[in-house]
Amino acid sequence: MVCLVINYLIWAAIVVVMFICIYMIYDGLAVTNSVILGEEILTYAPSDETVNIAALRDINEDIVGWIRIKDTSIDYPIMQSTDNEYYLQRNCRREFATAGSIFLDYRNEWGDEFLIIYGHRMSYGGMFTDIIKFKEQSFFDEHETGELFIDNRKIIFEIVAFGLIKASDRLIYDLKEGAAGRVISQATFVRDSSATEGQYILLSTCDAQDKTMRDVLLVKVSDGIIE
Repeated sequence: MVCLVINYLIWAAIVVVMFICIYMIYDGLAVTNSVILGEEILTYAPSDETVNIAALRDINEDIVGWIRIKDTSIDYPIMQSTDNEYYLQRNCRREFATAGSIFLDYRNEWGDEFLIIYGHRMSYGGMFTDIIKFKEQSFFDEHETGELFIDNRKIIFEIVAFGLIKASDRLIYDLKEGAAGRVISQATFVRDSSATEGQYILLSTCDAQDKTMRDVLLVKVSDGIIE
């Protein structure tokens, strides 16, 4: 009787392990497939010569722009929904994807003085994982700008600061006045701590070690306010 119970427990453990392995394989494939945007989206990826966000919006009307930072994997369409949950586990084609999408806070409009763009930190890379590269002083010093593509325009932004902030910081994540200054005051690296006027965008992702914290890049639109 004891032997039968032991055998049953062994087989049960094997089955559980098998299910876990199958899920891990599926999860890994889901992440990989979502990080790869697909030919349809990449066909209309902006370049220095051509910016056609309208064509991307024909694929999904929730696409509001594109973001790119040199020497990182950050090169994605920006989504925006009616909440901040929809694109957490959906790709830019609205399909299930563990990696989700890069998305603009649902409360923002491009003309706001402070905006937040979110993206997952993935163990497989992609999305906003490479924000962590700016944790190295040399990388931060060597990469001063990035690009936004909105409508038919390319907009240069300056990378102002990198830091680690609390996910519970309501002044920042509720988009309140003084949010950019708060980020700068807590930043690890800052290019100009005195400059807090203008339009700022916070790029935010989870920290690998502490889930209550966020790794962030604060960037500033170079030419005034996006209209």
